[in-house]
Amino acid sequence: PQLEPDLLVRDVLADEVPHRGPPLLEEGQVGGVQLALPHDQPLQYRVRSTFGVTGPFTFKAGVSRNKKFRFAAFGDTRTGHQVHRLLIEAMTREQIDFVINSGDLVEFGGVEEQWNNFFRIEAPLISSTVLFPVVGNHDDSPRQFFHQYFLMPQWNNAHRYYLQDWGDVRFVAMDTQIEMRAGS
Repeated sequence: PQLEPDLLVRDVLADEVPHRGPPLLEEGQVGGVQLALPHDQPLQYRVRSTFGVTGPFTFKAGVSRNKKFRFAAFGDTRTGHQVHRLLIEAMTREQIDFVINSGDLVEFGGVEEQWNNFFRIEAPLISSTVLFPVVGNHDDSPRQFFHQYFLMPQWNNAHRYYLQDWGDVRFVAMDTQIEMRAGS
């Protein structure tokens, strides 16, 4: 189905979307919205807040079965910020559909400035590429920043894992801190 042009660029008003977290871009804040988005076509969005308007940025929400796609997987970005920046710069030059971060996005999950730094480094990539994060032991904290920023309770029904289908492939993202016992 064809989307109407006004549906292709969505304005997310920061004042209307409950959000506690770092701005992904200096121009504005980000709130989370779950939508049933079409596959196989570029989608545009922009964020409008009291700081201004971003974008528009373009991303893909998925591909249909029997379609090729490219992705990148990396993790443990908690320290070594220069290497992290170089990885992000390299990935933005590639034509990838999404990225998976396998966990330990930050060193201390309860320190908000570390999340701010993570999002500043990732912004050039995740403004136009879908990020599927996996919580690592360093990301978790009683302050729940990981869960707030990635909307995990809303997105995965409060489970400590989630499944993501992309084309013909099913990805499983699992919190490695889940205790596994024989027979489970």
